[in-house]
Amino acid sequence: AMRQFLIWSHAAMVLQAFLLHRIGEFRPGAVGAATLWYAVNATVDYFIPLLGDPHHTIIPLQDDAAVGLGADALGVAGAGAFLLLVVSVYLAMLTRVEKQRSRRERPL
Repeated sequence: AMRQFLIWSHAAMVLQAFLLHRIGEFRPGAVGAATLWYAVNATVDYFIPLLGDPHHTIIPLQDDAAVGLGADALGVAGAGAFLLLVVSVYLAMLTRVEKQRSRRERPL
């Protein structure tokens, strides 16, 4: 049940992003603040726990289970989280650039 909730709630967040880009400006300072927040969150979740064990959502394997090429399950999940963070920041800034470009090219 929790896994289904996580899948569908994150899918809804993707849909929300597609809707918000129409009204949001994606200012660099705001994207920078969000990037810092999510980078700290992912670091604490997967790599440097503040108290006890990492704080990530339960994954279907043991954290130290080998998944290939010498990587463990927790490392792969953490790398995936950071990859999604980088892609999200890139897409947010690309959206800003394209919106500004379309405004400049729009006839008055």
